[in-house]
Amino acid sequence: MLRATLRALGALILLGALLAPLTASAHEEVNVGKYTLEIGWVNEPVLLGESNGVFLSVVNSETG
Repeated sequence: MLRATLRALGALILLGALLAPLTASAHEEVNVGKYTLEIGWVNEPVLLGESNGVFLSVVNSETG
């Protein structure tokens, strides 16, 4: 009985992992001298299988 329960639980966990959307979140700011570089995804969180773009921003930190 315990073996069947563990097997069913394992199958449910595997099914949940396969059906859950895979996401990745990446957005970062880096200060380089007087500039601030910001890079990330246009649409966050990133969803597997959906179109997305990369966002890049360069700002002069001294002027804002």
